[in-house]
Amino acid sequence: YRGRWALGPGRHVLRLGGELGASFPTGGRLAAELQANAGFASQTVNPLAHLDLSFDLRSGFGWFFSADVRYVPYGAPQQMDHGGVVVTHDVQSGSAISYGTGIRYRILGGLVPSVGIHALHRLPDRMGGADVADSGVHSLYVAVGLSYTFQRRPVKGLSLHASLLVPVVQWVLGTQLVEALNVTVGIRWSFQAWNRPRPEPGPLQANRVLP
Repeated sequence: YRGRWALGPGRHVLRLGGELGASFPTGGRLAAELQANAGFASQTVNPLAHLDLSFDLRSGFGWFFSADVRYVPYGAPQQMDHGGVVVTHDVQSGSAISYGTGIRYRILGGLVPSVGIHALHRLPDRMGGADVADSGVHSLYVAVGLSYTFQRRPVKGLSLHASLLVPVVQWVLGTQLVEALNVTVGIRWSFQAWNRPRPEPGPLQANRVLP
């Protein structure tokens, strides 16, 4: 769902969006265990939920907030060494909650730099109904991002984005591998950008178009 509201004659824009979905096995054990991959790599089918809220002024400045939840309902088989005997256990690994907020500024049409903070709470792994030692982390990052959305056909609706996350606080349970920084790059295509323009919404009147 995507809602868009224009507030007053100044064309300030409030956006609210949410998504429900599922992720499928997309990475090996090492990729799934890295904290920064909590929303990407997994070894099971996991339900996902996403919420985003933003408010943009006509001057180009804007504020945004987003949150993601991933729940691992069952375990993936993992081999463990018990005194020289290798045993396979089903381990639930990857349940996480992440959220962040920040400010952005739209310049040169589709170019938008941003800066903010991002928090990640990765829950401890579970095996046999109990928490696994050396798992679970709470991290706080400083986040810097840059995105560009093309405005003209044939690439209208195509967006490129990149972000850099630098951890400033990492509360790790036990002994774990953690990242010094995290870099993410991505691409997105909005097919609705090719639709014919619709009338601008009136004050507090929502229409269901992608921002």
